[in-house]
Amino acid sequence: MKKHSNAKIIRSQILDEYYSNVYQNYLFSKDAQGLGTVFFENSIEKFWNNDSPSKVLEIGGGSGEHLKYLKYVPKESYVSFDLRPQFTDAHVGILSSEFLSKLRFVTGNAESLPFEEFEFDRVFMTCVLHHVDDVLSVLLESRRVSCKGAELVFAFPTDPGLLNQLVKKIISYPKLRKLSKVRPELFYALDHRNHVGSILEQIRYVFKDDKLTFHYSPFKLRSWNLNLFIVAKVTKS
Repeated sequence: MKKHSNAKIIRSQILDEYYSNVYQNYLFSKDAQGLGTVFFENSIEKFWNNDSPSKVLEIGGGSGEHLKYLKYVPKESYVSFDLRPQFTDAHVGILSSEFLSKLRFVTGNAESLPFEEFEFDRVFMTCVLHHVDDVLSVLLESRRVSCKGAELVFAFPTDPGLLNQLVKKIISYPKLRKLSKVRPELFYALDHRNHVGSILEQIRYVFKDDKLTFHYSPFKLRSWNLNLFIVAKVTKS
């Protein structure tokens, strides 16, 4: 039992160091990685058909990194939900007073969302499903809190696809080595615990009775080995 506890402590220390000291500098830098992040965040907003959502839930909202890319401001509320409390003014200070009055940060585990059934008409997450302990629970919870006709978007990298691994070796790993003493390979080994193929199959199962489409990028080929990320778009029946 003691060995198991030590493993949890070590894993937590490594990931906390990454999210506290490396995450922002890595993803939002002014280089190829930063440009890729901006492209990724902007692309999410192209999948919405409803331009006037009432209640929006972002799972894995962090400290509000996606907020400045929003195309539509919800009529009632916007909940940014995350496992780690990371609120800062860096991403929130630029928002209008109207939006701020609707914005709420909530901390918790996505495997058991603290919201009512059918509460939201838009639910989305970016780069979350690779990290969670139980993908199936997160997907089921996302569907549970979505109302009939709600739009859901799940965006995730194609790790460990061939193109994904190539880009990591050429761009991501060299940059991460400059930002932290911990090997980047270890970061991903500990934090990207779920295989893209497994994620895809579980999405197909949970949303089998809904309208579901997959969008591959940047090359549109229906192959996770030959693309960098995938967006699953759902309209709940």
